[in-house]
Amino acid sequence: MSEIISVTFERGLAFRGTARGFGVGMDMAGHRRSSGVGPTPSDLLVMAIGGCLGMHVAIFCEKAGVSPEGIRVDLAYTLAEEEGRRRVASVYAEVQAPGVPAELRAAAEKAARESILPNTLARPPVLDIVVETATGAREVA
Repeated sequence: MSEIISVTFERGLAFRGTARGFGVGMDMAGHRRSSGVGPTPSDLLVMAIGGCLGMHVAIFCEKAGVSPEGIRVDLAYTLAEEEGRRRVASVYAEVQAPGVPAELRAAAEKAARESILPNTLARPPVLDIVVETATGAREVA
């Protein structure tokens, strides 16, 4: 198993996620209990997809001998609700890679599409959720 990532309650609906000593705040924008301290978890998921795409295009640039300078990933996403359950329904990502010549565009796009998070979304991981209460009882969700 990989490193432990912890997410802890701060106040209202604000939580702080910590991984390998780095932290990020998150909140539920628009909710009456929101503290306005950070992006929503959905925003962070989409932001992570953008980071993954950008990093893999930068690695491609290094291998192709072109500059990764100016790489930018702009993303938009939609939410859907089905049977009372909300989810991220679609993500649109536009990678701007000004150092990549036109003849390498398809190869750069292939590198982005084959990165970790797009692969994960194509074949979702198993997600086990266990809730532990004050009495120590465990409830699998």
